Amino acid sequence: MTDAAFWLCLRPQPAATDAERIVEAARIASLLDTAQRARNAGFNPIVVHTTAPHLFSDAPDPNLIVRRTNENAPIGAVIAAAARSAAGPVCYAGAGMPAMTAAHWRSIREQIEAGQTVANSLHSADFLGVPHASALTNLADETVDNSFALRLRDESGLEITPLERSAATLLDLDTPADLALLSLAQETATLEIGPRLSADLAQSEAPLSSARERLSAALDTLTEREQQLMVIGRVGAYVWSALDRDTAARIRIISEERGLRARAATQGHASPAHTTSDERRTHNRANLGERGPRARAAPEDPGLPTHTTSKDPDLRTNIISEERGLRARAAAQDHGLPTRTTSEKRRQPTRAASEDPGFRDRAASPTPPRSLLGLHADAVGPSALIDSLAELADAVIFDTRPLFAHLNWAANRADRFAADLGQPDAIADPQLRQFAKATLTAPIPIAQGGHSLVSGGLLAAIDIAWTRREQPQHLHPPA
Repeated sequence: MTDAAFWLCLRPQPAATDAERIVEAARIASLLDTAQRARNAGFNPIVVHTTAPHLFSDAPDPNLIVRRTNENAPIGAVIAAAARSAAGPVCYAGAGMPAMTAAHWRSIREQIEAGQTVANSLHSADFLGVPHASALTNLADETVDNSFALRLRDESGLEITPLERSAATLLDLDTPADLALLSLAQETATLEIGPRLSADLAQSEAPLSSARERLSAALDTLTEREQQLMVIGRVGAYVWSALDRDTAARIRIISEERGLRARAATQGHASPAHTTSDERRTHNRANLGERGPRARAAPEDPGLPTHTTSKDPDLRTNIISEERGLRARAAAQDHGLPTRTTSEKRRQPTRAASEDPGFRDRAASPTPPRSLLGLHADAVGPSALIDSLAELADAVIFDTRPLFAHLNWAANRADRFAADLGQPDAIADPQLRQFAKATLTAPIPIAQGGHSLVSGGLLAAIDIAWTRREQPQHLHPPA
């Protein structure tokens, strides 16, 4: 049998600011860690397709194959061309996954060698494994690699096997907020981060300090029954379920514009939800009144919460969930509480460019992004919007990109990253600068970033929060 190949792709963006440079440096470090873990998992050869081969001139793996690609060629064309000259199984992993271990990649190799096509998400895949490279030759016109899995299912008829959702399989590295989250995970040892990325995070401690501080404070609410956390952005049903099941806090969710980065689905495909299994943590969470026991209770109990999800967690459902626990805020025990949940189907979006490498102009799409939160911002302004959030929650974790797209702000990547880092003076766009200042001066912590922050990031956040609560003497030694 031909060995399973492992392909990575790096197309670095121009990095004119410190915020952009720390993200690009981390992406390179993560890619090299992923390459080494893939080799340890038995993949061979390991190939990096890149527009900047000079970045790998001193790569630690002498057997790493680096191939120059045309910067003007769509990513689909790059992968399709490589597939035409390849044979056997292939795993394509973009710029790598910062928290996936050799064991994860070994499992994927075994699946694709057994004839399965696997991805971490059908509708927005960060990596994709196929049993035959020839399956990738039909992707030549794809401009977004997140769409590869859906394209293969819809046009090639391949059955995609989705992996179990977890922080490791969903956490991508696109923004400074992702670095702040990874830094907190490194501190708590809740994710296995590779050595090169670990070293890079240590070097980025100073510029990440403000983002880390705000995210850390927001995470503290997850284990407190009387705290309210608001989560805003492209929040999937699997994340909503994990928050409902594995946290003690009351959660408000405003989930809008899912599919902003990739082609929207026309048909559903069931995927397993994220699960956790640590017995010690389950015991502690139950004693603190977390939602796990309630979520598993008999559905006929009228006092238990209900929430509506589709058969497919990836279907584009908008969720606005507020005032959970309205009837029993002061209850000594975490009894069942009614919920008030509304959801609506929104129109299917067009395929968008990769979110943080650069948003497509909202006006260029026949179905421009629309957001209820954005409509409120239109009416009252960014500062008053932040004031409203502070009235409703003790902390906010905010995927800001759908809001920015709705408002049609001309903020570039550098400005968005500066906002994530809490550096308003580095932001050129006056509207985003005002918004960033409002988030910093708000009376509650507001952590902002991109899609990964409210996807794999939130799954990681749950474990980080409980670990810190259980080991305070280790993580917060006395002064």
